[in-house]
Amino acid sequence: MTSHSRRANVELLLVEDDDGDARHIQRLLMPAQMVPAAEQLIEFGSIEHTRRLSETLATLAERTPDVVLLDLRLPDSDGLETLEAVVAAAPNVPVVVVTGSADAGMGPAAIQAGAQDYLKKASITDELLRRTFRYAIYRHERDREIATMNRRLMLLNRILRRDIRNDAGLIIGQGDELRDHVDTEGMALVERLLDTAQDTVERIETVTQIMDVLSSDRAVKRDPVDLLDVIEREAARLRDRHDVELTIELAGETRPEVAATAMLSVVVRQLLSNAVRHTDHATPRVDVHVEPESDVVTMTVVDDGAGISDALKANLDRLDTPTHERAAIGTGLFLVLAVLEQVDADVEFADNSPRGTVVRVTLDRV
Repeated sequence: MTSHSRRANVELLLVEDDDGDARHIQRLLMPAQMVPAAEQLIEFGSIEHTRRLSETLATLAERTPDVVLLDLRLPDSDGLETLEAVVAAAPNVPVVVVTGSADAGMGPAAIQAGAQDYLKKASITDELLRRTFRYAIYRHERDREIATMNRRLMLLNRILRRDIRNDAGLIIGQGDELRDHVDTEGMALVERLLDTAQDTVERIETVTQIMDVLSSDRAVKRDPVDLLDVIEREAARLRDRHDVELTIELAGETRPEVAATAMLSVVVRQLLSNAVRHTDHATPRVDVHVEPESDVVTMTVVDDGAGISDALKANLDRLDTPTHERAAIGTGLFLVLAVLEQVDADVEFADNSPRGTVVRVTLDRV
C-alpha cells in the first residue's frame, strides 16, 4: 500500500474559470524555495489549467492526471453536477473540490458524491494545498486497493461456497452409497473418508465466514442479542454431534442482552467445538459461565482439553501481526478474533488447572 512519503512529479489538472484565482493557486504550488526538496510534502511536475467542464472532460479523455482540483461553479456546469461528470469521466483520479464562502454544506455533500476532500477558496494556503493533495492521492490509492482486494475475496468466496463445497458434498453423497458395496474392513475406510469430507465442508464454511467478516465494514451495526439463547442453541448443536459433558451456568436470574451481530453464534460455536476437537478425553467436559454486570457481560468457556500453547497465547492480541503465522493460529480461532474485534469485544485466553483452556469474552451489555 502506498505510504505517506513525499510525492514527486505530480500532475495536477486545475479546473477554474477565474484566471486570477487560477494564477494564485499556481503561484502557491510553485516549488517552495526556502524548503529543501526532500522535505516538501509534494512536488508538481506539471499543472494544466482548464476553464470549462467540456474542456475538462476532453482533457480527461486524452490523459490521466494524478489529482484534480475542481471549482464546482463553471460557465457550463454548476454544483455537484460538475463533480459527478468529472468523477464519471475519471473514476481512477482523486478529486479535491473548491467551494466558496456561500456554499455552506457543499463540501461534505461533495465527499458523498465522490470527492476525496474539499477546500474553502478563502482559506487556501500553499501548505494546506500540498497536504490536501498528498492525502487525497494516498486515500484514493488505498480505497482502490481495498476495492480490488474485496473483489478478489468475493470471487474466492464464490469459488469456495459453490464449486469446492459442492465437490465435497458429492464425495459425501457417493461415500454414503459405498456403504452397501464394501465389507467390514472397507466400511472403516468409508467412514474415515466421510469424516474427512465432513471436516472439509466445515472448514470451507469457516473460511467463507472469515472472508465475510474481513470484507465487511469494520464499523458494523450492533444489535441486541440474547447471549444465553445463542449459547443454548450452540450447546444443543454440539450435543447432537458429540459425546460431551456440557454445563451452562448463569450468574443471576436475568437473561442478558449484548451488543453484537448474528455472527456471535459463530464465535460460540467455534469456542465450544474447539474445546471438543482438541482433547484426548473420550467424553470431554465443557463449562460455560455467563456473568452479567452493569455495562458488560462476560462469557467464560472452560474445557479440560489439550490447551493452547504459550506461543499462541502470546500472539493473540492483534489479527494482523505476522507472528500469527509462526504460532500456527487455526482458521476457527482466527474467525473468533475477527468477529469479536468487529463488535468491539474483548477476549482473553488462559490455562485451566490442571489442564485445558479458559476463554473469557467480554461484550457490551444492552
